[in-house]
Amino acid sequence: MIMKSMAGAKTAWIARQVGAKGAKERGTLLVFTHANGFCKEMWLPIWDLLIEQIDTERAPIDLLSLDLAGHGDSGPITKPLNIEEFGRNVLEAIDTFCARTQASYDRIVGIGHSIGGSSTLKAQLLRPVFTRVLLMEPIMSLPDEQGRFFRKDESDFVKSTLRRRNRFPDRKSAADNWRGKGAYKGWAPGMLELFVQHAMRETEDGSVELKCEPASEAEAYADNNPILTELHKVSCPAIVIGGSESWHMPKDKVEAFHKLYRYPGGFEIVPGGDHFLPMVDPEFFTKRILETFSFPTKASTRLAPKVARL
Repeated sequence: MIMKSMAGAKTAWIARQVGAKGAKERGTLLVFTHANGFCKEMWLPIWDLLIEQIDTERAPIDLLSLDLAGHGDSGPITKPLNIEEFGRNVLEAIDTFCARTQASYDRIVGIGHSIGGSSTLKAQLLRPVFTRVLLMEPIMSLPDEQGRFFRKDESDFVKSTLRRRNRFPDRKSAADNWRGKGAYKGWAPGMLELFVQHAMRETEDGSVELKCEPASEAEAYADNNPILTELHKVSCPAIVIGGSESWHMPKDKVEAFHKLYRYPGGFEIVPGGDHFLPMVDPEFFTKRILETFSFPTKASTRLAPKVARL
């Protein structure tokens, strides 16, 4: 059964508790944070796959996914949208969920995609809560790129975000418009439908619009928070995944990160992968979670040889 945060919560979240029903002493809390412009429900297919494979009688798990400020069902925007605020959103979701359940955990782990990865790192820097994190292409720039790549007045990426169509007659029209294009190209069956169902809302005139307005998404991209320069302070192992076909973190950039910041964990490249791997290949990403956090499985699973370690 899906648990939900209180209506009108500053940081909205959904959660599931699986295994050891009613027990206050739980095994692992997995905290999922979405990419910029997306929403908490985008992790649901991966949740289903994890529940299918993890032996939750031996290792009970709780799954928590949140909406960052300005996204999904989170409350009205009251502060600038930046990595600092998003990191606090992650901590608030954990705090309010744990206060609700009164549960304790052997470990809390973080899984973040894109800006959700950066937000997970920032949460750990603000208050160490994670024992390990898995990050799919967190938004980070090399030191000589700070203030350049995502500046509002210079970035073509931010400008294209501001031009993005925000409203459609209905959800089907939105899905038909985006299907197979740009960021939505190659998504697994059902993922785009999940996006238009949960990342959009109905308006008074019956049309639908994105819950995360393009201006809010662009503001988050334009944040120049130097998260990369703080990586040496991260107090838990961190695995960072990049796609070989990605515009954001190609192999040469990952190698540069690896040389500059040798924090616990490491960088990995997924051959043929792009920035939206969790939506394109949720099965592979699920297997990567199982491997990273060493979950016992109901049946043996073998990770396809897609990852090239650096």
